[in-house]
Amino acid sequence: MVLSIKDPETDELARRVASLKRVSITEAVKDGLRGELERLEAAEEERVAKRMAILKKYQAEFSSWKVTDPRPHGEILYDEDGLPA
Repeated sequence: MVLSIKDPETDELARRVASLKRVSITEAVKDGLRGELERLEAAEEERVAKRMAILKKYQAEFSSWKVTDPRPHGEILYDEDGLPA
């Protein structure tokens, strides 16, 4: 598998990180990508957790609401899925 970096700035950054960490350029790039992936996955998990908390809050708040048939003419014009009969 080959990864070709053609951007001079990216190449320089990878070389500087590798030099400071005293690892190969491949290892520096791998560590950087692994760290960024972990950060992105953690942020996504946090977003999902926040959305689930909001959903649970509103589910609890509105669970007592009575749901009525939204079809104005009931069973006459629409099937059980709410589609035209």
